[in-house]
Amino acid sequence: MSTLSKLTARRTHMYRTAPLAGLWTHQKGGFYYDGRFATLFDVVNHHDTQFNLKLSDAKKRDLIEYLKGI
Repeated sequence: MSTLSKLTARRTHMYRTAPLAGLWTHQKGGFYYDGRFATLFDVVNHHDTQFNLKLSDAKKRDLIEYLKGI
């Protein structure tokens, strides 16, 4: 993260996240902001559990396909 980005994050109390359009640029290093998940399915499962979304497997697959299409 550049110094300017760090200063902006401190001033606004907001963090810059990777744009969805660049989703596949992080595939080799893992997904999520810190690369902790090996697959998009792992990320979707994490959010499903974290936010109690109760997504069906079909909805999860649809979401993953949508993200891949961005």
